[in-house]
Amino acid sequence: MGNSNPITKIGTANLLVLLFSAVITVWFPLTENWSDYHGFVYSVKAPNLIYHELIFKPFFLMPWAMSIVWPFTLISYKTGWVIFNLLSFAGIITLILKFDRRPNYLTLLICFASFSYALFAFLGQWEGLLLGFIAISLIGLEKKNPWILGLGLLFMATKPIHMWMVGSIILWQTLGWDIKQQAKIYIIPIIAFMLSFVWRATWVQDYIRFLQVTPPQNIHQLDFAGNISISFPFLNPSIWLIGITLIVFAAFMIMTRPPLHLSIAAALCTNLILTNYLQIYHFLLLIPAFVLIGSSSRNYRNLITLLVLLMPFYTYFFEGILLIIFPLVTLLLLIVSNLSQTNQTG
Repeated sequence: MGNSNPITKIGTANLLVLLFSAVITVWFPLTENWSDYHGFVYSVKAPNLIYHELIFKPFFLMPWAMSIVWPFTLISYKTGWVIFNLLSFAGIITLILKFDRRPNYLTLLICFASFSYALFAFLGQWEGLLLGFIAISLIGLEKKNPWILGLGLLFMATKPIHMWMVGSIILWQTLGWDIKQQAKIYIIPIIAFMLSFVWRATWVQDYIRFLQVTPPQNIHQLDFAGNISISFPFLNPSIWLIGITLIVFAAFMIMTRPPLHLSIAAALCTNLILTNYLQIYHFLLLIPAFVLIGSSSRNYRNLITLLVLLMPFYTYFFEGILLIIFPLVTLLLLIVSNLSQTNQTG
């Protein structure tokens, strides 16, 4: 036969996309002193400054994140950054394969050939590892291994502002477990949390003061600092966006009872809309939604591809609260593209 096997073509295309993505991942660590990776490593080298005087390089993660970063202080800066990015890349790939064992090459293009992924690699950000931690938690859940699940949840909690909804959904799946197995899930997180006070007894108070001095970007402006916001909160468009998003998400979860992977993807989209801390590289957390959209409908996959490729222009014109448009559209596409499939399986 002159025509090759279609599966071979898909496999080759996938491999080419992954190689391209790996090259991007390794190529981007070119700068110093202007990266979040630099901030992570610097924080470990100067622990007396973390949550206390560290203003130049904010450290918004929980202190047990330093157990992951510490080994990178033992090697050269650029080498460490490359390894850090490659670990993030591996975590993303692992999660993608958990959601779709045979992802189409267009799905991989959506995930990696985007402005948000390039910016993520350029900054040495944490979101890739977070996706890997979700994958670890799912492995622990599938194997009913409370130790693996507890470890995954612990490291997911390094950035709770973006992970609390996903963590809650994963923990909800353990309600049918034996009570002893459930208790074991919390042993590693509790030990790590207690040890964090050995490292610094006042870290919680320091962290609160740190956020007051160096707060993350507040796109929702929900601090009600202005008299208008206090007197007429309904004039704040964020109130309406958050309310509508919560209603859509709650109705979807209650009425359709979606499977776990779909629930996680929807929760990640929703969390990005609810949080007041949103940057372009946070769109990396939409990858589970991209994968499920791509595996459920070719039309939606192509539309998301167009949206992702247009993202540089989108982010140039839009800022602040308008950034929510992208995760909101993704959430709606995720729900619509999987609604009929969910109803059939239900």
